[in-house]
Amino acid sequence: MPKILIVFYSRTGNTARVALDLASHLDADIEEIIDKKKRTGLFSSITGGRDAMKQKLTDIAPMTKNPTGYDLVIIGSPIWGGNLSPAVRTYLSQCQSLLGKFAFFITSSDTDPASAAQMAAQVAGKDPVAFTGFNKQELAAKLAYEEKIALFADQIKHGI
Repeated sequence: MPKILIVFYSRTGNTARVALDLASHLDADIEEIIDKKKRTGLFSSITGGRDAMKQKLTDIAPMTKNPTGYDLVIIGSPIWGGNLSPAVRTYLSQCQSLLGKFAFFITSSDTDPASAAQMAAQVAGKDPVAFTGFNKQELAAKLAYEEKIALFADQIKHGI
């Protein structure tokens, strides 16, 4: 069985939910990206979306797991203002030379996963081996969500 790491950033819990469920399906290690910039409160959606649209990096806490020790790293990001979250953009920028194969998933209201995967590829300097997205309807519909998680996990298992 390949060694898999799931790295994610989540402000509201949606991306964390997907990451934890994927980790369960894939017996993967997991690590959360911690944004040191306060992203809670009344204006957090506005400032976070603005930072994402401007493709800004942010200060993240040091990561404990080295991506070079894994056959595949799966990266999860919410989409803010049509862009990667600043924390995931920062992680991809910092780990660009350390990433081998990577896969990618997003949580969003309606962003096309293919366009988000292109953004991730641009920052990482390579294309993901697989990608998917979970919109708010899929996150709310238990059966559709579980089927999509299982499908993405199978793609990962057969793609490495």
